[in-house]
Formats: sequence, C-alpha cells, structure tokens
Amino acid sequence: MKKISTIFKGSIVAIGVFMSSGAVAQIDVKANVLGLVANDYGLSGEYSISESMSAQLGLMYSVNKFGASSDVADASVDIKWVGFKVIPSFRFYFSPDDPTEGFFVEPYVRYKSQKRSGMSASIPVDANGDYNENWADNSSSTAKYEDREYTNTRTKVGFGIAIGKKWVHDSGFVFEVFAGGGKNADSEVKYSDQDVQDYYKSVLTFDSPIQIHARIGLSVGWRF
Repeated sequence: MKKISTIFKGSIVAIGVFMSSGAVAQIDVKANVLGLVANDYGLSGEYSISESMSAQLGLMYSVNKFGASSDVADASVDIKWVGFKVIPSFRFYFSPDDPTEGFFVEPYVRYKSQKRSGMSASIPVDANGDYNENWADNSSSTAKYEDREYTNTRTKVGFGIAIGKKWVHDSGFVFEVFAGGGKNADSEVKYSDQDVQDYYKSVLTFDSPIQIHARIGLSVGWRF
C-alpha cells in the first residue's frame, strides 16, 4: 500500500511540474457521460506535453442511495454511499495527425475513497456496555447484544492501463472513448464506532475480495 501511495503522489507532482513549466500547449477539459449512469460526476483536464504525449488529472464525485426493508424484522434502512476518485495519468498517442489526437495508451493510478452511512449492527457487549471480545465462548442464553449505528470509510489505491481514441473537431469540440482496467492494493476500512470495528474484524475480512477494477468512458469536452 505504501509503495502504491508513493506512485500516486509522484504522479500528482509530475503533472504539477508539467503544468507549471510552461510546456502546456493546450488544455482539454472533458466529462465522462457514461459516469452519469452510476451517479458519478466529474471532470478531467488533459495537458499537452508534446504532440504525442499528455498528462491528465481526473476528479470524480459520486452519491448513491439504497433502501431496504424487512417485514419479518419490521425494520427499514436507508444506506448512502458518498465517495470521490482521483486519477492521474499519462497518455501516449500513436502517430497523431494533430496534437494529442487519435489512438492512445494511458497508464494511470487511481485513488478512491467511499463513505457509507445509515448502517446499524447488533454487537455483543459485556456488563459495562463495551464490546465483548469473548462473545464466541459465551452461550446464547447469557450473551448480551446492543444495537449501534455507525458509518465506515473505505479507501483504496490501484493502478492500471487504458486504451482509447480521441477526436478533436476544428471548432474545439472533443470526443473520446476508452476502456481498461487494473489492480487494486489492499483496502483500508475505518468504522466510526471502534466496538463495531472490533466486532467485524473478528468475523469478516476488511479487504475487498475484488482485487481488480475496470474503467470505461465516453467523454465529451472542449479544447482551450
């Protein structure tokens, strides 16, 4: 995780250096239309370094809600996910007719953070109301449980590669499609309630079983 975080920070610094060095010939500002389907809103800025190479930084914000109810338990929950992604990358274009236009390959680093709220759990506690770490040794007749509301935050870093094609109209209109994927590092999960975190740590793994991710996009924008 530390190694991937170092790569991520290095990518941000490198992009900043290119922006401040005066090497930028043009800037493309774009929005991924496909992201709107998943309530994923954001913009990316692509800065030309040369005719065949550019540096890009994408910032995305997402909000998703999920409601569920149970007639048996006579209960309902409204779960909300709020998150953001930061994706620095470099693009290499193959024989472009115009600067940073045409087919490209894009190595990237992705940082994702997501907060989930509206959750509750029934956890085993001792006589003082603290988490009972020996709950598994207690009989069901003597075990005591307490309902707790909590939020949790999951962060992860990954890296990957994408390929695509970009078209730039003479008017400045930009259109592109791309697809790719990569690998995630181990997730870091933090709970707002330490007792809930200790309980889940004893029965669940905090790391996501999904160690890969996919990227797909259909972006429109403007060249400045």
